[in-house]
Amino acid sequence: MRSFLGKTNRFTWRSLEHADAIFLQNAIQESIDDSESYYFPVYQDLKTKEQLKHHISSYILQAELRNGGLFGIFDSENKLSGTLYLYWISEERESAAIGFWLSKPARQKGVLAEVLPSFLQFLFSELKLNRIEAEVAVSNKKSISVLEKAFFVQEGLAREYAKVNGIFEDFYHYSLIFSDFQEKYLKETEK
Repeated sequence: MRSFLGKTNRFTWRSLEHADAIFLQNAIQESIDDSESYYFPVYQDLKTKEQLKHHISSYILQAELRNGGLFGIFDSENKLSGTLYLYWISEERESAAIGFWLSKPARQKGVLAEVLPSFLQFLFSELKLNRIEAEVAVSNKKSISVLEKAFFVQEGLAREYAKVNGIFEDFYHYSLIFSDFQEKYLKETEK
């Protein structure tokens, strides 16, 4: 998968590179004492620039293997506002899964409401996907709202699916199908 650049009115999103480790480290540091960050525990374990470079390297490799990707969301001042994760790409099933994280200063500012449609359009058109999935902790009301506003449909509940802060939590499973995306986003843009 080639490096990709997406633009919206206020943001640019693109594949992260090794040089972006410092931007990611700064965004994580701004959110370190944030109780909402526990929903994305991977960043709690990545403290140094070298650890973050390794993390980015693993997604660069996944992108080369057409199995995933890690994208940064940058504001107009080139400050990293958050990340978009792409994983579990299946060319056979024409499906993939996504995840997202926002730094504390970027939350409650409509970042994902603006960026996610562009990212989804990329996944459907460039990668020729038919289905995009997402998993979210039942207690993570804000991420649930983001997915539902993006027309994802809740498909089920995975009991005690993953540990969050050392405690097993239930997770909802969501999906968005290409035909639903086309129909619902066309209606939204016509308003």
